[in-house]
Amino acid sequence: MNNTKNNPMLMQQVVTNDIVQVLETRNIHFNKAFTREYCYEIIDLLDKVRTYDNLMNTPKEELYIRLTLCTEGGSILALFSLLEVIEKLKEIGYTVHTHCNSMAASCGFVLFCGGNHRTVSEFAFLLNHQGSSMTRGTVREMEVDLRFTKMLESKINDYLRANTDMAEEEIARPYVTNTDIWYNAQECVDTVSYTHLTLPTILLV
Repeated sequence: MNNTKNNPMLMQQVVTNDIVQVLETRNIHFNKAFTREYCYEIIDLLDKVRTYDNLMNTPKEELYIRLTLCTEGGSILALFSLLEVIEKLKEIGYTVHTHCNSMAASCGFVLFCGGNHRTVSEFAFLLNHQGSSMTRGTVREMEVDLRFTKMLESKINDYLRANTDMAEEEIARPYVTNTDIWYNAQECVDTVSYTHLTLPTILLV
């Protein structure tokens, strides 16, 4: 932050009121449902962090952002818009630290798995489950909607395979058992852990 303070023009251009605390803490609290509007608020914050780091020539080893998650999930398409930005940040060298301090359910679980550094608090619970749809209309219209929902599920499961070491039977468990799969903190550490792209999931106590 010191370089920014010495350049008032740059301060005014980049460090707007909504980003000051994020730049100081390198932490964004994701504490709402996944809606298009809310995810784009988060994307805007991430874009401002990246712009700031570019202008300040932040060293690669300091390219870091943390997402602290407390969310019940929401729209898969809204999630995908955010994952695209997360993946681009990782590609250019950012450590994206996802931390669950209470609940990361549904889309929140997938976002948690997108971090290349992941931690959970001892009070954390995570939920993986099948996708759902409020489909209605003619039989043909509902068939089209179901096919699209299955496409979304397939994309999510591919993402879990790429970003975790979850066993194939674990990824399939919500579909085989037709139940929601809850993980406590230790189960998350044991199940949603290491790949060659990430650090192990760590339990913080």
